[in-house]
Amino acid sequence: MYFSTLLVVAASALAVNAAAVVERGFWHYNPHKQVNHTVTVGDLNGDLMFNPPTLSANPGDYVFYVFKQKNHSTTQSESLFQPCTNKAGGIDLGFHPVAPGQTDNLPTIPVLIKDKFPLYFHCRQGENTNASHCGQGMVHIVNPLFDGEFNIFQQEALAVGRQLGVPQKH
Repeated sequence: MYFSTLLVVAASALAVNAAAVVERGFWHYNPHKQVNHTVTVGDLNGDLMFNPPTLSANPGDYVFYVFKQKNHSTTQSESLFQPCTNKAGGIDLGFHPVAPGQTDNLPTIPVLIKDKFPLYFHCRQGENTNASHCGQGMVHIVNPLFDGEFNIFQQEALAVGRQLGVPQKH
């Protein structure tokens, strides 16, 4: 009796897991429902910003970066305290120029979130010059660790800008 009950429970568990594998695909099974997030890079006025500046995403979610006016990048930063330094081997979506007034067919690049670790990003346009977008505070965090982390990150970017002689707007 005990063995047959155990066998029925095990078979039921296998059936549930098999259904999950068929429904979601073996390599992509994630009990979390995938969410697609959108971040704009720049805006219609040509402002230097990521909107929203931070977001929380789960493994399996996608962040779609929509590039707006001017010529921006979304480049992974080395760390919280090195916002304008490109992370070696990190994510770099490249430059995407968008003409003034363009409102359709905007370059949109998806990034798959693989874990809950923070991802620090900046725009590398004008890097290491007094035209640095990062040095003007154009930074972004996926999965910040704590409240106020973005403010620290942006202040670090602005400090880099001051060293480069970037006009400060923040």
